[in-house]
Amino acid sequence: MFKNGKSLIKKNPIHFKDVMATLRDITGAAYPETFNNQKVKPMQGESFLPILLGEEFKRQKPLFFEFARGGAIRDGKWKLVSKSLSKKKVTTNAIEWELYNIDKDLTETEDLSQQFPEKVKQLSQAWQQWYISSYGITKSK
Repeated sequence: MFKNGKSLIKKNPIHFKDVMATLRDITGAAYPETFNNQKVKPMQGESFLPILLGEEFKRQKPLFFEFARGGAIRDGKWKLVSKSLSKKKVTTNAIEWELYNIDKDLTETEDLSQQFPEKVKQLSQAWQQWYISSYGITKSK
């Protein structure tokens, strides 16, 4: 998992949901489109088999998280975090976000949301789309 003394995971983190995609990649198994005549949601993870083989791995899609009363999106060096979510806040765009540059601030101590409002807007919209599609809720106007 190390190349030239640097962790390949540091720049391209992996998540639990990537395990299924990796096992599918290793085994060659097909991911089902339906089960018991019900449509199966597409797999969200990405295979990290290249890391296991000591090769370069570049995540193609952002990582989306939901935890307790919070949520986050990690896209490259950027991580957008909210620590106070509710369904109402998600559907009405009333979420307070913090933005971090993980390459320079791995411990998330310097909130950059005021310096990069367009990045906050871009990432928060992507997170909201993921959340709404994951839970099948309708966004308020």
